[in-house]
Amino acid sequence: MKHLHHRPLAVAVTLCLATFMPLSAWAQDGSRSTTELDRVEVTGTRIKRAEVEGQTPIHTLSRGDIEKTGLNSIGEVLQQLAGAASALNAKFNSSGNFGFPPDGSGVGAGSAQVNLHHLGAKRVLVLVDGIRWVNESSASGMGAATDLNTIPLAIVERIEVLEDGASSLYGSDAIAGVVNIITRRQFDGGQVTLNYAEYSKGDGTQKGVDLAWGTSGDRYSLFLGASWTKQDPVYARDREQSRFPIPGTGLAFGSGGIPQGRFMFTDPNTGAVQNIVPNTGVGNPRYDGSAGCNRTDDYHCFTSADRFNFAEYNMVLIPSERKGVFGQFRFDITDNVQWYVKALGNQRKSTNQAGPEPLFFSPDGATGNPLAENIVVSRLNSYNPFGFDLVSGGNMSLIGRRPVEGGARV
Repeated sequence: MKHLHHRPLAVAVTLCLATFMPLSAWAQDGSRSTTELDRVEVTGTRIKRAEVEGQTPIHTLSRGDIEKTGLNSIGEVLQQLAGAASALNAKFNSSGNFGFPPDGSGVGAGSAQVNLHHLGAKRVLVLVDGIRWVNESSASGMGAATDLNTIPLAIVERIEVLEDGASSLYGSDAIAGVVNIITRRQFDGGQVTLNYAEYSKGDGTQKGVDLAWGTSGDRYSLFLGASWTKQDPVYARDREQSRFPIPGTGLAFGSGGIPQGRFMFTDPNTGAVQNIVPNTGVGNPRYDGSAGCNRTDDYHCFTSADRFNFAEYNMVLIPSERKGVFGQFRFDITDNVQWYVKALGNQRKSTNQAGPEPLFFSPDGATGNPLAENIVVSRLNSYNPFGFDLVSGGNMSLIGRRPVEGGARV
């Protein structure tokens, strides 16, 4: 009987052959089919960087991803990201930039911004095809950040979001991250997109039309796009949860600035502290200090029932209309030189609304206006029904009224 003895080297060679033979056969079979690669576009920069750098997290939204959301603006799409914090959008209602935000940057009606990692929209850099996009101007009452509603959704091919700080490359406005919006270029044919939506109560209707057309050849590409979007308002008074300043509390947290007027003072004759409101329809009330604020025929004591419900004037969805057109042409002069031209026009009409502006005269008004905080109403004044001087910082604490006849703040 013969005994076969395998040396270690022979065994190793046998195992290697056994391992690679199926792979070789698979590779030969795979060569029979080819895989078509997608077009790769690279957005570069001339900023010098280190030769060895770690990877940065980039989140990419394709055209298909955007269409699946059913949203009609770039701002709404980006505000759905996990790293996005609260920012201006079409649901933000404010009557202007007086005192808000605290930095005085303004709140533009109908603006849409992106705020990454709660660092503020002004710290997010927005690029379009790798080129820095223009910011809004705070001097015009707009926030000093990029308004994403100036970029029509119809022209977007994909959106790349760098979810990490890039201030070393782009400057301080990229501390929170960078958003690079890539426009559509290689597009052949035409496309029409219609959208319509409304809330269950029949308000807040949103409708829009997106048009896209393009053609391309070996050395050129042309793309044209247009969009129109209109959004109707939703008033706070039409929803139970927003009907009052704080849901379920009624007028308890309404404003003390009321249409009838409100007077807070100390009666120098009796020493009593008064907080009175003229009765509705009484144009020239008569004051009787001995009766306090209980003279029911002319005025009454201020209570929570007198507070003004400013929430009735607010909107939870503001009316807005946007129109935009875009054109882009590219031509390859040589393999390394490309000539291109692009143009974009955008128009937005939006409205914010709040309750009529209240007027307060008080030493504690904190308005910074000496005329409002240092005032004396003489007893000889025909509009002073109390028979004694009202001195701000003395016996007068507050005179206030909300002139609803002037209408809402828009």
